[in-house]
Amino acid sequence: MSLTLFASMFAVGLATSVHCVSMCGPMVVTYAVKTDGQSRWTSRVTANVAYQVAKLASYLLVGLALGAVGTAFNLNGIRPWVMLVAGIFMVILGLE
Repeated sequence: MSLTLFASMFAVGLATSVHCVSMCGPMVVTYAVKTDGQSRWTSRVTANVAYQVAKLASYLLVGLALGAVGTAFNLNGIRPWVMLVAGIFMVILGLE
């Protein structure tokens, strides 16, 4: 893998992390800062790590499943049409 490709993938990952922080961040904060006054910081960190691992595992499984479906079927002929329909759908959702 070339350094330019790696750097561009890293930059895209950083740019798209804003979405995850703004969407998942409030959910994590609600239990990460919740304390009864007697629990230690390690118990709060453990809950946060458990959430992140579960989220990563679910994204991994969904990605593997969809990748397997895409590999099983030759979708190259319809891919442009699917992308067009998905794009139109996103624009419609954005206009609502």
